[in-house]
Amino acid sequence: MGETSENDNPIWPTVIFIVLNLLFISLLFVGITKFTSGAAAYEEAYAKKIALLIDSARPGMTIELNFKKPLEVCRSNHCGEGGALVIRDGEVIVTLGSSKGYAFKFFKDYEFSDEDIIKNGDVWSIKIKDVK
Repeated sequence: MGETSENDNPIWPTVIFIVLNLLFISLLFVGITKFTSGAAAYEEAYAKKIALLIDSARPGMTIELNFKKPLEVCRSNHCGEGGALVIRDGEVIVTLGSSKGYAFKFFKDYEFSDEDIIKNGDVWSIKIKDVK
Protein backbone atom coordinates (compact mmCIF):
# COMPACT_ATOMS: atom_id res chain seq x y z
CA MET A 1 0.00 0.00 0.00
CA GLY A 2 2.85 2.40 0.66
CA GLU A 3 4.53 1.84 -2.71
CA THR A 4 3.95 4.21 -5.63
CA SER A 5 4.68 3.58 -9.27
CA GLU A 6 6.24 6.00 -11.75
CA ASN A 7 2.82 6.68 -13.26
CA ASP A 8 1.53 8.01 -9.95
CA ASN A 9 4.25 10.69 -9.78
CA PRO A 10 2.56 14.12 -10.24
CA ILE A 11 5.78 15.81 -11.41
CA TRP A 12 5.63 14.60 -15.06
CA PRO A 13 2.37 16.33 -16.04
CA THR A 14 3.74 19.55 -14.54
CA VAL A 15 7.04 19.23 -16.44
CA ILE A 16 5.22 18.52 -19.72
CA PHE A 17 2.91 21.49 -19.11
CA ILE A 18 5.86 23.83 -18.48
CA VAL A 19 7.79 22.59 -21.54
CA LEU A 20 4.76 23.02 -23.83
CA ASN A 21 4.13 26.51 -22.47
CA LEU A 22 7.77 27.51 -23.04
CA LEU A 23 7.57 26.16 -26.59
CA PHE A 24 4.37 28.10 -27.25
CA ILE A 25 5.79 31.34 -25.82
CA SER A 26 8.99 31.00 -27.85
CA LEU A 27 7.02 30.44 -31.08
CA LEU A 28 4.86 33.43 -30.24
CA PHE A 29 7.96 35.54 -29.63
CA VAL A 30 9.47 34.50 -32.99
CA GLY A 31 6.25 35.42 -34.77
CA ILE A 32 6.00 38.79 -33.08
CA THR A 33 9.65 39.54 -33.84
CA LYS A 34 9.14 38.71 -37.50
CA PHE A 35 6.08 40.94 -37.81
CA THR A 36 7.67 43.85 -35.97
CA SER A 37 10.68 43.75 -38.28
CA GLY A 38 8.33 44.32 -41.21
CA ALA A 39 9.59 41.26 -43.05
CA ALA A 40 6.24 39.47 -43.16
CA ALA A 41 4.34 42.50 -44.42
CA TYR A 42 6.89 43.25 -47.15
CA GLU A 43 7.10 39.58 -48.16
CA GLU A 44 3.35 39.37 -48.64
CA ALA A 45 2.98 42.75 -50.34
CA TYR A 46 5.82 42.25 -52.83
CA ALA A 47 4.90 38.64 -53.63
CA LYS A 48 1.34 39.65 -54.45
CA LYS A 49 2.41 42.75 -56.37
CA ILE A 50 4.90 40.83 -58.51
CA ALA A 51 2.43 38.00 -59.18
CA LEU A 52 -0.20 40.51 -60.33
CA LEU A 53 2.34 42.26 -62.55
CA ILE A 54 3.31 38.92 -64.12
CA ASP A 55 -0.35 38.11 -64.76
CA SER A 56 -0.86 41.43 -66.53
CA ALA A 57 2.38 41.23 -68.55
CA ARG A 58 2.81 40.01 -72.12
CA PRO A 59 5.69 37.98 -73.56
CA GLY A 60 8.70 40.14 -74.36
CA MET A 61 8.00 42.67 -71.62
CA THR A 62 10.38 43.51 -68.79
CA ILE A 63 9.02 44.36 -65.34
CA GLU A 64 11.18 46.75 -63.31
CA LEU A 65 10.83 46.83 -59.53
CA ASN A 66 12.24 49.22 -56.97
CA PHE A 67 13.47 46.66 -54.44
CA LYS A 68 15.18 49.15 -52.10
CA LYS A 69 12.95 48.77 -49.02
CA PRO A 70 12.71 44.95 -49.18
CA LEU A 71 16.50 44.74 -49.50
CA GLU A 72 16.90 46.97 -46.43
CA VAL A 73 14.57 44.68 -44.48
CA CYS A 74 16.49 41.66 -45.77
CA ARG A 75 19.83 43.18 -44.70
CA SER A 76 18.47 44.00 -41.24
CA ASN A 77 17.36 40.36 -40.86
CA HIS A 78 20.76 39.06 -42.05
CA CYS A 79 19.34 37.01 -44.90
CA GLY A 80 21.02 36.50 -48.25
CA GLU A 81 19.83 38.84 -50.98
CA GLY A 82 20.17 36.11 -53.59
CA GLY A 83 17.12 34.30 -52.28
CA ALA A 84 14.99 37.39 -51.70
CA LEU A 85 12.99 36.79 -54.91
CA VAL A 86 12.42 33.41 -56.54
CA ILE A 87 9.93 32.65 -59.30
CA ARG A 88 9.26 28.97 -59.95
CA ASP A 89 6.42 26.55 -60.57
CA GLY A 90 3.89 29.33 -61.04
CA GLU A 91 4.73 31.01 -57.74
CA VAL A 92 6.46 34.19 -56.69
CA ILE A 93 8.37 33.62 -53.44
CA VAL A 94 9.71 36.63 -51.55
CA THR A 95 11.95 35.86 -48.56
CA LEU A 96 13.14 38.75 -46.41
CA GLY A 97 13.56 36.96 -43.09
CA SER A 98 14.81 33.67 -41.81
CA SER A 99 11.63 31.76 -42.63
CA LYS A 100 10.37 30.23 -45.85
CA GLY A 101 9.05 33.57 -47.03
CA TYR A 102 5.70 34.30 -48.64
CA ALA A 103 4.56 32.55 -51.81
CA PHE A 104 1.81 33.75 -54.11
CA LYS A 105 0.66 31.98 -57.26
CA PHE A 106 0.17 33.64 -60.63
CA PHE A 107 -2.12 32.37 -63.38
CA LYS A 108 -0.12 32.90 -66.55
CA ASP A 109 1.76 29.92 -67.91
CA TYR A 110 5.15 31.65 -68.02
CA GLU A 111 8.37 29.86 -67.22
CA PHE A 112 11.21 31.62 -65.40
CA SER A 113 14.86 30.87 -64.74
CA ASP A 114 17.43 32.60 -62.54
CA GLU A 115 18.68 34.56 -65.57
CA ASP A 116 15.24 36.15 -66.00
CA ILE A 117 15.65 38.09 -62.74
CA ILE A 118 18.23 40.83 -63.26
CA LYS A 119 19.48 42.43 -60.05
CA ASN A 120 20.96 45.86 -60.66
CA GLY A 121 21.35 47.48 -57.26
CA ASP A 122 17.96 48.48 -55.89
CA VAL A 123 16.20 48.07 -59.25
CA TRP A 124 15.40 44.49 -60.17
CA SER A 125 14.02 43.48 -63.56
CA ILE A 126 12.01 40.42 -64.52
CA LYS A 127 12.00 39.32 -68.17
CA ILE A 128 8.77 37.80 -69.40
CA LYS A 129 9.41 35.04 -71.94
CA ASP A 130 6.99 33.21 -74.16
CA VAL A 131 4.45 30.83 -72.70
CA LYS A 132 5.65 27.27 -71.98
